[in-house]
Amino acid sequence: MREEMQAQELKTKDFLAHLRRHPITEIIDEDCFAALSSVEAQYGDLITHGAGLEVRLGEEAHYVDYIMNIDEEAVPGVGSLWYEIDFAEFKKAALEGGTIAPCLFANTAFDLDDKKAWDQFLPPFLGESRAKNLRTALDHVFKNLPERARIKQVGTMTSRGELSIMRLVILFPSWETIPDGLLAIGWTGDASKLREALEPWKETQRIAVNIDLGENGVLPKIGIEVFSRWRHPVLVDRFIARLEAAGLCLPSKGNALRRWIRFHPEGDPFIQTLINYFKLNYRDGKISEVKAYLEQSPYIHHHYFDSYERPVRLDLELTRGELTMHIDEALSRIKECAEYRIPRVRLCGALSYAHLERLISAVENAGMRAEIVLDAGSDIDRSLLTKIHNMGNIPFMIKWRLCAENADEITSASEHARSLGATEFMITGMCADHSDQTVPGREVFQKAADFIKSYDENCEMQLSVDTCFSPLLAYLGGENPRQNPNRGIMRGCGAGRSFLAVLTDGKVTTCLSRPEDGASLSLKKYWEESDILLACRSKERSTACKDCSYESRCLPCPLFERTKAKCPLAK
Repeated sequence: MREEMQAQELKTKDFLAHLRRHPITEIIDEDCFAALSSVEAQYGDLITHGAGLEVRLGEEAHYVDYIMNIDEEAVPGVGSLWYEIDFAEFKKAALEGGTIAPCLFANTAFDLDDKKAWDQFLPPFLGESRAKNLRTALDHVFKNLPERARIKQVGTMTSRGELSIMRLVILFPSWETIPDGLLAIGWTGDASKLREALEPWKETQRIAVNIDLGENGVLPKIGIEVFSRWRHPVLVDRFIARLEAAGLCLPSKGNALRRWIRFHPEGDPFIQTLINYFKLNYRDGKISEVKAYLEQSPYIHHHYFDSYERPVRLDLELTRGELTMHIDEALSRIKECAEYRIPRVRLCGALSYAHLERLISAVENAGMRAEIVLDAGSDIDRSLLTKIHNMGNIPFMIKWRLCAENADEITSASEHARSLGATEFMITGMCADHSDQTVPGREVFQKAADFIKSYDENCEMQLSVDTCFSPLLAYLGGENPRQNPNRGIMRGCGAGRSFLAVLTDGKVTTCLSRPEDGASLSLKKYWEESDILLACRSKERSTACKDCSYESRCLPCPLFERTKAKCPLAK
């Protein structure tokens, strides 16, 4: 995992400079870059909390609309506004001079029934006349929205000459509620045709619908935001491929998006590129066009991980009970790791494997790192450990499982691991083989936390917590999710998300504890095409963790979830 980078207050010109360092001509050509000079001239020195690009995926034209988030004090209840500047607007300013007129969007957190808040917000944002003329239509929307739907954003499209309407971005509770919900607020389209058009794109966890509201109600054209939480490039690639196959995205634009999401974040200043969402525009019974909203973020919404492109580790199961992996299979998988540029190979069940030295040499000769992992409590032949130590600087870790019965033994267990010459003592727990009787309680978590905090950082043996033990990692980070560092793809179970495993029979799987996921495939094919891994990467939350204060910073082992045991973090 990369080190934390501190979010910084950046100016608009910093984001424009980042764009120039990473030119994608299929999206922004020289003419568009030149026109952006007007944005820099007018807004370059303003602090912005993020910038973005609106890209039309079905058009050959290589230009974008520019988006930035700027602090705002004039509108009650709003801390900042999103400025969306059309290409035609900033190009005109570059050629003719004059002031840029942006479209404006405000995030709203008002209750629909809080009339006072809306009365204070609407006139300064929309203008007195428009706020008055649209209020009746807006009240009709408020009254008829589906249960649990809410207004996410309100927008003005003034620079486009749309002086008598406003844009509403509505969060719907589910895909199924969209057609009937739109009819209820006054949309006059065909709900069955909308339902049919949306069905193939039912992908997102959060559903936002864009509507334009006039004095007489909701206008026909609508936009549906999808893809608001996915981050893994393999997932993004699949979605882009589907858009291309449907004729909604040109291959040149699709390839540009694929490159955009693979830029490594830059530090000092920190800027990360990602796709915030796609918007499907619907009109006359079909999806008429798709736009991508690209983001340049100075904040760490998630880390960039090398595992987005390939596994960072392979767990090779050399022995399991009476089963032993054939040496040819082991060497073949090691060769595959080298070809696929997987940097680490973890050798599991290694001490009883007859060809261990040969495997370690093969890993190191290929420029990778070999690791040996042992479970605490297993029979360990010290002579074999001596042999491994004599082979060179081979990392070997001992995994110790914390449970309710052994919390007081954590210090002695770590000292025993050190006496064996372990380079790392890893605390694990709450994974596949746990039961209700052994699940540690919160007081056990606190004992582990006290031990971890007091551990001598200068000790030769490293201390760590297994990512599988996500609840303990989340507990260590604290209840405030904004300060808890346990985030991103490494905030919990890494099976199929950051590593793969190969069983003794040669099948590749998500994790050695999940042999049922095994398949006779190459590592590359399994990592990039397996539907099992697609499910692993798509999972953002545990259904058992709803309303837990640690929910966004914890992703427990799915096998533990099946036990129905109560997590210590649950209240």
